[in-house]
Amino acid sequence: MNIKTLKFKILSLFFISYLIIFLIVLGFLIIRIKYFNFFYFSLLRYYAPLFTILIFIVISLISVYIIFKRIFIYPLEDLLFNIKKIDVKHPDKIDLTEKYRKTGNEFYEFAEAITVLNNTIVKKQEENNLIIANLENSNKKLNILNELSYKLSMVFTLEYAIKTFAEGLYSIKKDGEGRVDSLHINIFDTVNKKTVTSLIYSRKENEQEQDAASENSGKVIVTTNNINYEDYLSNCTLLKNDCKNKNCDVTVDNCEFRGTAGSYKCFCLKISDEVVGTVSIDSEDKDFFAQEITDLIKETINIASPVFAKLILIETNKELAITDSLTGVYNRRFMYEFAKREIVRAYRNSADLSFAILDIDKFKNINDNYGHHTGDVMLTEFTNDLKNVLMRKQDIITRCGGDEFVMILPDTDKENAVNLMEKLRIYIKNKVYNFEGGINLNITVSVGVSSLRSMPDDKSIKNIGDPDDILNNLLKIADDNLYKAKNTGRDRVEG
Repeated sequence: MNIKTLKFKILSLFFISYLIIFLIVLGFLIIRIKYFNFFYFSLLRYYAPLFTILIFIVISLISVYIIFKRIFIYPLEDLLFNIKKIDVKHPDKIDLTEKYRKTGNEFYEFAEAITVLNNTIVKKQEENNLIIANLENSNKKLNILNELSYKLSMVFTLEYAIKTFAEGLYSIKKDGEGRVDSLHINIFDTVNKKTVTSLIYSRKENEQEQDAASENSGKVIVTTNNINYEDYLSNCTLLKNDCKNKNCDVTVDNCEFRGTAGSYKCFCLKISDEVVGTVSIDSEDKDFFAQEITDLIKETINIASPVFAKLILIETNKELAITDSLTGVYNRRFMYEFAKREIVRAYRNSADLSFAILDIDKFKNINDNYGHHTGDVMLTEFTNDLKNVLMRKQDIITRCGGDEFVMILPDTDKENAVNLMEKLRIYIKNKVYNFEGGINLNITVSVGVSSLRSMPDDKSIKNIGDPDDILNNLLKIADDNLYKAKNTGRDRVEG
């Protein structure tokens, strides 16, 4: 029933009520004329109009009240009752029209309007809640990225930058229980075709603290993973197919050649428009890599990449500054700094420390007779023998100029140092070096050795001394022994 029908019904009821009132009043008038004149009740006749008016008013008010109560009050009270049931703070969608439609009630259109208004408010509230949720997610995302950017701006080494980057990835969480459980970071030197670093970060739960809700539950274990650059490049699906075409928006789920019970993705690591590595992430949550999580990981990688590029460049320049360009071993500058640290460490720990100065006998004749190129190749091959065949991991080889090498031998006393150099002398003497043009050369070496514990008392460090003086004395003793070996026929070790 619409508004026009409601108006018509109201007017009809008013018309009927007033018609009834009119008939009642007419009846009183007839009674007054017929009976009150007959009995000559003057007093009643005098007050009859007043009583008639009063009765007219009372009957009119009662009629109007009944009409309005029937048409307006009852339905309005029912409508208000249904409206009051609406939760103002947390409104739900309602439908007040069904009840009024069935009964043909006059307030159907009002109920419909209230229903539409309420449902519109609910819809807007749902939209606002969605906007608020998106803003909260964006705020969390910005906090993660901002914190990572700040921490990366404070680091000065590649190792610490990668650790900070890993912590940033571990802070990414999905609603519920989804989180990063392990990740594998590979960075390559694409110029020299070698692995710069390959680290596995894995979360290990604490057996005594099983509180999964705790932010600090479990600890991160870092493992060095010595992968071969060529093997990884040729087998990794991501680098082999997609990233070589600079298409680094792609991810794959089989880069590390292993499966997972949860979910896994491998991302490209790009530095200066060149793909130089991968970041592989595991999660126990099967649905962890939603689009928003994947996008956040990519943005995290994009923030870290320039920092990696800067630190790799710094470390490369630092390495160049302390490395001999021909042989690849450390140079004189590094030897002095490292040797002084080793001297202080040896005295602090009451440990042994020895030095050896080695010189190739008559090396000038090789340059003069076969050319400097052959001499350079000889030095390179000779250095490789020192690094790969005879020297131990703790030993440091440095080239101090020409064919002279200084070897720092930590935790080695004088006797063992002499024995080690003697083995080296015999190995070199029995080796034949082959060069282009059918040149075959055999060389010998002379070696001078010095040891920290074998120094004269007046030359050693007493309590707090100067490492520079000790180093200079150790090098002088080794150099004197070297010249002694040369002056007594070469191909000797003196200590």
